Amino acid sequence: MINFVKNTLKLDRFKENILLIIFWIALILSLNTFPPSFLLQKEYLIKNLFIIEANKGFSNLFEIARFCFTFFVANLLLIFMLLRTKYKKSYVNLFYILIFLFYLIGLGTLNFANLFNIERIFLTIFAISGLLIFQVCININNYKNLEKIYNIFLLILIFILLVIFVIYYFIYFKEWFYTSESWYLYNSQAWSKLFFNDPNIRVTGLSRMGLILLIFLITFKSFFKNKKYFYFLFFILVVCIWSIQSRMSIYALPIIIIFLTFVFENKSKFNLFKNYLLIAICSIFFFEMVIKNVKIDYSKKNSILINEIKNEKIKEKILSERNIILNKIKNTKSEEELTILIEKLRVLDEIIEEEKSGNLLDSVKSRFDETRLNPVLDKSVASSRLDIWKISLDNYNFKKIFGYGPQADRYQILTKENILKNKKYKGKDGYMTNASNAFLYTFLCGGYPALITLVVFYIYILYLFFLFIKKKLYLKNDSLLNCSIGVIFFLLLRNLVENSNMIYSVDFVLFLISAAIFELKVSKKS
Repeated sequence: MINFVKNTLKLDRFKENILLIIFWIALILSLNTFPPSFLLQKEYLIKNLFIIEANKGFSNLFEIARFCFTFFVANLLLIFMLLRTKYKKSYVNLFYILIFLFYLIGLGTLNFANLFNIERIFLTIFAISGLLIFQVCININNYKNLEKIYNIFLLILIFILLVIFVIYYFIYFKEWFYTSESWYLYNSQAWSKLFFNDPNIRVTGLSRMGLILLIFLITFKSFFKNKKYFYFLFFILVVCIWSIQSRMSIYALPIIIIFLTFVFENKSKFNLFKNYLLIAICSIFFFEMVIKNVKIDYSKKNSILINEIKNEKIKEKILSERNIILNKIKNTKSEEELTILIEKLRVLDEIIEEEKSGNLLDSVKSRFDETRLNPVLDKSVASSRLDIWKISLDNYNFKKIFGYGPQADRYQILTKENILKNKKYKGKDGYMTNASNAFLYTFLCGGYPALITLVVFYIYILYLFFLFIKKKLYLKNDSLLNCSIGVIFFLLLRNLVENSNMIYSVDFVLFLISAAIFELKVSKKS
């Protein structure tokens, strides 16, 4: 590993590449940022910026720096560097830039002024920043140097993801272990809280990071001289992934392990797969039989207990919730919101009424049992995605060629007005803001041209995989290449249920570096 790092750090065109590495780190750190208020509100004058924003504290200034450095400074410098270099072809960059261009055209067709609406375009601009970094890299470096840069990019990204995963898993685990009635982290409410001025990452994103780290671990296992450490880390990661219970990651876990084992391993495929399978099963049993049961004992400290629920505390909690709803009803003017609140009040009144017949305890226990269900076995496998896809297509004007622009699902299609056209979705509009499918999201944002480009893009990825098999590159045991293919394979699975790499996100950054490595290695003539 030490020799690997030393060789990687020996770079030609050192100054330019160091600058690109800084921009890459800034791009990753820009994830989960939002435009500062002085860029969104016209009455905020630049001269008052430091007075207004500094009063909000250092963490707010750091948020502004995270956003503005990449959005303004890095982009300007990258454009300057790009103009001074000779263009070299990259189909990955070309496909992506076309898709994002169609997004912006779609936004402009609604209203040209929308192209200056930072709230709508900032994610697409950040994504284009990533494409600029890679295009400049390709333009100024030869194959050997570019391979080293990609090594550095991947290692930096994995390191940052590891740090984020450890921090946020600890946050979720602590909240779940001491306070949540759920048996799994999936139902934790920690996502609604802030960490350093940022919303906590959601459990689905946390689980995705765990699986990415597992892919990296498996493909780089040759760096472990003592395989005991490798299998120990494998055990820990599977425990974490299982404890979160994000369905996409749980379903993808065995598929990914099978793919990585039978495509990349040259010897003892079945023995290795048997080892992975046994350790994965042990990891699951360890969580189910040890950690979860210890958690249940600790839950006796909760205000509402799991195994020993007390009528008095239940009644106190329900009456408190009922009073909150009554106050909201008095102050609510919206008829739709009023209907939702009245329905919630009716449910609580039914629970209170059950106390008279002695069924209150059983009623509340049954509701807690629902929160303790294993989400992987839950009957609602699609998490309302089928409804989301139907609403999206029902509200799309198929005569529009270029779609509705970046974040069309959130701002144009899955609006409260569109969702509540059907009464059965009342109360669900709060979480139906995401298209939850990369192909659908691309279509909503960029219309027919963007969708066709995406399909051709993925056909190109399949063509690269065909070359990978044809050239027998799997025999080389190239950890960097194998890791990139594993990540691409997983993200293509996520495309089916998430917007994934078609919007600026962790998925996009992962797909961009992985596809760049894949294209570089497979397209090499020698």
